[in-house]
Amino acid sequence: MLKQLVVVAAGSIKSELKVYDATTGKHLSDVLEFGISYNNRLVVTEDGKTVIAIRNNYELVKWDLDTGDATIVARLQPAFGVFGRRGDVVATAGSDGVLRLYDARESVDEDETDVAATTQGFADSIWMLSAAADNRHVIASCTVKMMPEIAVWDALAGVKVRSIKAMNFPQPLRMVNDKVGVGRIAVGEQKKDSFDHYKFMDFDQAKTLSVLQGKSSKRIEAVGFIDKKTFIGLSRGRRNLKVWDVDTGKVMKHFLN
Repeated sequence: MLKQLVVVAAGSIKSELKVYDATTGKHLSDVLEFGISYNNRLVVTEDGKTVIAIRNNYELVKWDLDTGDATIVARLQPAFGVFGRRGDVVATAGSDGVLRLYDARESVDEDETDVAATTQGFADSIWMLSAAADNRHVIASCTVKMMPEIAVWDALAGVKVRSIKAMNFPQPLRMVNDKVGVGRIAVGEQKKDSFDHYKFMDFDQAKTLSVLQGKSSKRIEAVGFIDKKTFIGLSRGRRNLKVWDVDTGKVMKHFLN
């Protein structure tokens, strides 16, 4: 939901975007030829005027919600990416082993941009990325020498600054700052009757600060921070909306569906 009380959603036809008045529910407009394809993920900028998405798996595009006009910000290498929290930064990792950071506010043609930055410690493979809250550091789940690790890159400097060995990546992951975040991850040994939980983790110290009370939903990505101390998300079964105190891990509020 935006400051102007407008809701933006991908329509049943993937090539269009629908805009609604959040107060009345009235359908306001359609943005045609939207063509969103990357995990059906879109980001609305803070001013509520622009939508950013990856089109056709390789074009970073922004659409003007008032006019519906599309502007190609960058043509990406075949890759996967993640959006910054404010919709202004996109980080991608391609098959060439290079981590790239794009400014979605400016038109950048990769052919005209120096992407020859080198870094120490390339990963063998990268399968998940998340931007830190400072929109500078990028946290990645990767394999190095056939061992899983979480790597933290300074995307502007192009160097890996930290590695957390033998740790699976939390999905989803929401960062409260550039070092600390909450993610869904298995707690304890993976057995038939074990379940995933939300864990409050410090990536700088490579340790778990707390485990949030109760089981987490297995597939829902609609989770996040209300403020730096309060986390909201769905528990297992997707019928219970809970609000947690991340310091104690305790449930503060519980809403039944």
